[in-house]
Amino acid sequence: MDSNNSAIKLHYRERGQGEPLVLLHGFPLDSSMWEDQLDGLADRFRVIAPDLRGCGQSEATERTSMEEMADDVAALLARLGIQQAIVAGFSMGGYVLFALLRRHPELVRGIILSNTKAEPDTEEGKAGRVNMAEAIREQGASAAETAMTPKLLSPDAPDELRQRLQRTMLAQKPEGLAACVLAMADRPDSSGQLAGIRVPTLVIGSDGDTIIPFSLSEATAAAIPGAALSRIDGAGHASNVEQPEQWNAAVRSWAERIL
Repeated sequence: MDSNNSAIKLHYRERGQGEPLVLLHGFPLDSSMWEDQLDGLADRFRVIAPDLRGCGQSEATERTSMEEMADDVAALLARLGIQQAIVAGFSMGGYVLFALLRRHPELVRGIILSNTKAEPDTEEGKAGRVNMAEAIREQGASAAETAMTPKLLSPDAPDELRQRLQRTMLAQKPEGLAACVLAMADRPDSSGQLAGIRVPTLVIGSDGDTIIPFSLSEATAAAIPGAALSRIDGAGHASNVEQPEQWNAAVRSWAERIL
């Protein structure tokens, strides 16, 4: 399905009925990374997974920002008639979620921070993103796929799962990927928000995540009043993809306590 706003055409997937659950994907992926959640949680939630600006089937712009992506999500919810939702953000999607909390807090019923962090990039990290954006412009989506494939899943992940993510990454628009990389480099420090978060919060990390170590997920949960913490075992960065049953069970259990 598509949602139009004044700036872009936003594509999204939707399944199920009940409490709205919005899933924001990471880089360099799209809403297809949530397939096991769209199927596995549709009996409990109205699950909505957009392709963020520049990703999947949504339109790309030359530059973007976490704030602009958050406004896109807000516009989608308005179009769907959703006044409040639980919003989950994985990795880059978590950065968008922090922007949504800043700009549209009235839309957020609860949050799930999956394999993400509030802190900004280091100067070294920013430089690395700029270099990746240049490589993507020169080489296409394969530059992002080569860089990210070893980091998304654990070494023990099935080859078919790795290949599924590789296909998704290689299908992305280079201009959209480059814009997302630079937007992540430019994102603000959201760590000051953590202590002020007042909506129910679930922080999810995984034991094999080399991008966001579980210790960082623990620190994030500790900084948010009343936040719950769940560890996914046997997973790399993309915990919901590699261990969907554990991820879905964590969300169900948390939702039962807060809804």
